[in-house]
Amino acid sequence: MKKVFLKAYYKNNLGDDLFLHIVSNRYKNKFYAICSPKYGYPNRFNNISFNKSFLRYYIYRTLEKIMKKNWILESKNISKSDIILSIGGSIFIEEKNNSMEEMKRKYSIYKKNIPYCILGANFGPFYNDFYKEYIDNEIFNKAEDVCFRDSYSYDLFKQNPKVRQAADIVFSLDTSHVNLTNSNRVVFSIIECRNRFSNEIAKMYEDKMIELINYFIKLGYNITLMSFCKAEGDEDAINRILKRINSKTDNIDKYFYNGNVDEALNVLGKSKIIVGSRFHAMVLGMLLEKSIIPIIYSDKTLNLLDDVGYNSIVFDIRKAELISPLKIDSKALDYRVDVSKQKKDAINQFKILDELLK
Repeated sequence: MKKVFLKAYYKNNLGDDLFLHIVSNRYKNKFYAICSPKYGYPNRFNNISFNKSFLRYYIYRTLEKIMKKNWILESKNISKSDIILSIGGSIFIEEKNNSMEEMKRKYSIYKKNIPYCILGANFGPFYNDFYKEYIDNEIFNKAEDVCFRDSYSYDLFKQNPKVRQAADIVFSLDTSHVNLTNSNRVVFSIIECRNRFSNEIAKMYEDKMIELINYFIKLGYNITLMSFCKAEGDEDAINRILKRINSKTDNIDKYFYNGNVDEALNVLGKSKIIVGSRFHAMVLGMLLEKSIIPIIYSDKTLNLLDDVGYNSIVFDIRKAELISPLKIDSKALDYRVDVSKQKKDAINQFKILDELLK
């Protein structure tokens, strides 16, 4: 049975952990992965083997910085693997200040003379055609398979025969075990904007979330403020909002995702409406047949909504001053998207990998 090195985002982000959950359940192969032991991944998945030594991990990461090399620690596991599977969302973002050498180091994992597949990604943002051409010629051309999750990214590379498109991997998630109580509750997926935008926009985002929270409380809803990723600051943003909120605390609670996927899904299952700043908050909302109100922070969510035929209200953090509860009507509160097509299509993300691993 073939062995797989699994490249993913290992920082207890619910969306990325769902990728791991789906892959682990789909295949019986042995997977190898490297991540910081502080995030608690070892023993979470039966067939994914993680490094467990803090000392070894940080020694190698320090050496990488000194030697200006990437993936030194990963090399041993890659060398005993038959395939590299790179699975994730925004894994092809052009860093404005990166040199050519830095860019090559970042993607040097694909230069290990081992077949690789790239699944579930979107492309961008990017700022010049050179970056796009480098990724196309040096990474995608040499892959066994590249399957994007959105039409926008696919259209950029559709001339490349290695490139395909299928719906986001999370649409293939088995949700039959999720307790869909549909109580009178709104779940807010909150993000930390201070590391993404100016202080002005970050403050305005939190102001607007408080406006929306108070609006839903007046409508008689209970509120859950949900963090998808502590490492990216979601919990900090939630705690600041709770300190400022002008309402009775018994109407509001918080849920911080800590690695328990089933528990997090059941929190979402209790709601009627999901107000989502996280990309996968929107995917899960549609998958669980909830009404969603997107609060987007990048075009990747807008591209997703276009692909599924979403036709209701969308707020954009980049234009936070326009976020207002006055724009939410009764139709928006009951609007749902039929994603039965996406549920079937998402399985196609694994079409080539299935053939390589069987």
